Amino acid sequence: MPKKENSRGRKKKPELALTNREMDILSILWSSEKPLTVAEIVDASNGTLKANTVQAVVKLLLNRNLVEVCDIVYSGTVLCRNYRPTKDSRQVAAGNTSIEFQRFQSNITTSPLLASLLGNTQKKNLKDSDLTVLYDFLDDF
Repeated sequence: MPKKENSRGRKKKPELALTNREMDILSILWSSEKPLTVAEIVDASNGTLKANTVQAVVKLLLNRNLVEVCDIVYSGTVLCRNYRPTKDSRQVAAGNTSIEFQRFQSNITTSPLLASLLGNTQKKNLKDSDLTVLYDFLDDF
């Protein structure tokens, strides 16, 4: 799908495309058992993200409805927003992965990709429903 140009003549990224920073922040939010403030996201990044970057990216994710403010809490004496990923965020991330695969499909075939994905997956993380979907996919393939 060709990218459309914006008013500045630059190509827009596809609607589903996520930047590396957006994926970093979503990954942190997905792995957390509770909603996080910007400061907590920065802490969870182990120094790879700065507060200004997180604030800017969270604002973009809010505009795209990929994160939501679930409440406002005190951090010391300052009020802060707590963020959590929306249900749509996982679908968009899966779509993003699909877009990336399409970019490299001429160089990477499905078999090595599946072998790589399954090789990097902890067996305890595989659910029976996931395996059933995979087997059904392979039968159709």
